[in-house]
Amino acid sequence: MKNKLIYLSSVIMVCLLPATLQSQHRSEKRHYTFEKIELKNPWLKTGNGAGLVFNKADNYANVGGYFTTESGDYRNFDDPSKYSVVGIETKSYTKMGKVYFYGSFNYDYGVNQDLAWRGTIYPRANLNPITDSIPGKVLRESYIMTGKVGYKLNDRVSIGAEFDYNTSTAAKRVDGRNLNTLSMMNVSPGITYKGGILNLGFNLNYKRDVEEVEYDFIGDITGKKLFYMEGLWFQSSSGISSTVDDKRKYIKDIFGASIQAHLRTGELCFFNQFSASYGNTNNVEEDNFTKRYAAIEHLNYEYDGRLRLTTNNLDHFLLLSFASEEDLSYSIVNSYDRIPGETNQWAYFEHGKDLRYVTEHQKYGAEYKMFIRDGEWRCNWILSAGVNSNKYEKSYKLFPARYSQDFTINELFVKANRDFSLSEISSIDISVNGSVYNADGNMLDVYRPLDSGALALNQSLLEQDFAYQTADRFVAGLGMKYRRMVNMDKGSSIYLGASYNHMDAGDLGNRGYFSLSFGMNF
Repeated sequence: MKNKLIYLSSVIMVCLLPATLQSQHRSEKRHYTFEKIELKNPWLKTGNGAGLVFNKADNYANVGGYFTTESGDYRNFDDPSKYSVVGIETKSYTKMGKVYFYGSFNYDYGVNQDLAWRGTIYPRANLNPITDSIPGKVLRESYIMTGKVGYKLNDRVSIGAEFDYNTSTAAKRVDGRNLNTLSMMNVSPGITYKGGILNLGFNLNYKRDVEEVEYDFIGDITGKKLFYMEGLWFQSSSGISSTVDDKRKYIKDIFGASIQAHLRTGELCFFNQFSASYGNTNNVEEDNFTKRYAAIEHLNYEYDGRLRLTTNNLDHFLLLSFASEEDLSYSIVNSYDRIPGETNQWAYFEHGKDLRYVTEHQKYGAEYKMFIRDGEWRCNWILSAGVNSNKYEKSYKLFPARYSQDFTINELFVKANRDFSLSEISSIDISVNGSVYNADGNMLDVYRPLDSGALALNQSLLEQDFAYQTADRFVAGLGMKYRRMVNMDKGSSIYLGASYNHMDAGDLGNRGYFSLSFGMNF
């Protein structure tokens, strides 16, 4: 524990130190938020570190803590009955001469109550996980870090890089006990070119995720099972006994690239980014990498567009997005044979692969946002409204049988935020939000169904998931944040915020979300 605290303190100091090196302007920095900074400069939300050089805001940093909790009857089969999280976080934007920095660090500790059917730390992170049906308490701990740097080579060209790292662990306290260890890494070098009215950028990225899963049995009750999922809730199973010690490793490698174009003409700016990536995930036995159970191919496309129009006291934003994700899951055909020419040397040999499961997901989004300003950075009102549409198609094949599912989820949302000045040194933000979800689809279309074999369709999971995904529901929320200035000259302040969101899904029940945050901006 002592080593963790030392490590935590060191990372926070590294993230925050650069932001304290320069004095700040008095008048406007007190009204900064990361949302405002990043909306005014969309380069900051890309994976291109060289885009940091377009940031015109003063150095800005935050350090704080938070607590969130959610509970209620409306939940999917692999959601906890109650989920609580505590954490600390810090982030900062800093520039020193020709060098621009961004750093963030987040420590996150979560407690899941009555969690079952989740074989990975993050839900649905793998199409072919090992899992179990026994509810229990699952504890999760995560360290999440992001660093970016941009450097101006000259007035036209800049280079940069981004590095992300996430290390997480999770452990279940009920047999069969699963211990998950996850490492996620992303590296992205990039370059930008500054033109007259057009700025251009390009970056590559490589992402590697490795999650190790171990199930074992201590011995409270016999008769429990492990399930080996194949997609669309098809599964095989094996009993848990005192001899069970099942280990898997999920290894994901993703290669991608993004291009950016930012058009600026007077009061109008139009930012565009297109990204594409391809990769694979291998599901292997942890103690024997030659034994591969499944392989998944990933193909993703994504577009992000941001149009901004600035007038005397108004900022208008139109945010457009599109994403396409396609995953192909293969079952590996292998055997355990003697190595040719060797004595008493055996290994697993692959003889091919069989395409079993295909998923497709398209997401379309549009949002209009308006800042009603009193000065360059202070916003009396922030108003937004938008729509999102998610379309899912899933198909599972095991010759001659074929099963398919499709559904669409549409969302309409509105948000409003009002900033009230209480005095020269204090203010309070009040926000309200609401959204409506409407969904429809086909739970299962079947052609020549299976009537025998080790694989079976879990009808209960199929029905629970489809009911959860396609439920018509609405959300209403209220939030408040109090801010008080600490140093007017440097623009530093402390804050305390709280929010509550209520989701109602009719006959399926409701769910509540509460959050509390506190910290310091400087």
